[in-house]
Amino acid sequence: MGFPACCTKFFVDEWANGYYDPVWQSALGTEGNIVSKRTLEVEGHIHTNQMLRYYGLRTTSHFPCKMDCQESIETGKAWLEVMRSIDPHLTDSLVEFLEMPLVWSCLHGLAIVETPIFTLITNSLPTKERWTVLYSSKGKPKARDVLTLLGDDLDLEKLTDVMVERLKGI
Repeated sequence: MGFPACCTKFFVDEWANGYYDPVWQSALGTEGNIVSKRTLEVEGHIHTNQMLRYYGLRTTSHFPCKMDCQESIETGKAWLEVMRSIDPHLTDSLVEFLEMPLVWSCLHGLAIVETPIFTLITNSLPTKERWTVLYSSKGKPKARDVLTLLGDDLDLEKLTDVMVERLKGI
């Protein structure tokens, strides 16, 4: 299917480990800064950005082994040329979406993708704790500078305690 060998191995290995939505694992392999234990900040490329694939917004059909995978970027360049030959205006719009800073987070089986213009909520891995990827394209604004994360104003531990107490009363 023309997928880079490194990405094929990555996906097969991660799927076998139970990670059927390996955004975090792809970010982990990317050169970047660990902000905290479960938060990564990375700079990626439009051709490796799979976090908007839930809406079908992507330039490659495979999951990259890391968000700076050179082989995936080369594959994406070829696909982008095809897209431009079909509809240059729509291709420009797709590139704008893929270059936006965003935050992907996963908690309790839900992935939330926050962008400057929309928020997407979909199914993902069941996790006990939140995993977060702050993503930006090279040379573009950083997610931490542009976005206010959903839930940043909540004390999630306190909210969980309150919910547990209420459930005990049922």
